[in-house]
Amino acid sequence: ESATNLGTWLDKQKQKKKKSKLTPSLVILLEEVGVVWDFYLDQWEKNYVLLIQYNRREGHGNVPRKYIAEEEDNASGVKLGVWLDTQRQKRKRRKL
Repeated sequence: ESATNLGTWLDKQKQKKKKSKLTPSLVILLEEVGVVWDFYLDQWEKNYVLLIQYNRREGHGNVPRKYIAEEEDNASGVKLGVWLDTQRQKRKRRKL
C-alpha cells in the first residue's frame, strides 16, 4: 500500500468524521490505531503537559525562550519556551 493512497484515505475519514458521517464504531477503531483527529490540538495538549512538568520541577512556569524540553517520541526535543511565548502573544491578541 502506498503512503499516498493511505494518506488520501485517512484524510477522507477525517473529513467524514468532521461532517458526522463516520460511525462511532469506525471512529473507535481508528482511534485504537492512533489516529489523531486534530493535530494542532493534540500538539497543544502535549506541550501543555510538558509545561506542567516544567512547573512541577522548577516551581514556576516562566520558561526561558531558548529552553528545549525532552520528549520521548521527539529526538530533537520541543521548543517549549518558544511555544509558551507564542501562547502569550496569542493571548495578547485575544486569539487564545
